Amino acid sequence: MPMQLYLYNYESADNIEEVLSWRPTEKQWWITGFNPDYVGNVDVSKEILIGCVDFSGREKLYESFAEKYEMDIKRGKYVILDDDKKLAWICWGEDALLK
Repeated sequence: MPMQLYLYNYESADNIEEVLSWRPTEKQWWITGFNPDYVGNVDVSKEILIGCVDFSGREKLYESFAEKYEMDIKRGKYVILDDDKKLAWICWGEDALLK
């Protein structure tokens, strides 16, 4: 499935640093990324990961995913669904940063 992955260091709303931006052209079954410039001294509590999964052509899978996260109030607030394009944008990170 087409996927995208973006990783940021989030110090504050005025101080966001891009660590990784990965938008492969090949379909993925799992997406991951690595930036060797950030090895060792990383504060994971200040990192925000944004991923996108393109469910186009897999409408039933999209509907199942959407139903799961629309009903899950705690985790669903970190998922943005594009019903027209069948995209799911997901944000992972510390709750304090995402409020």
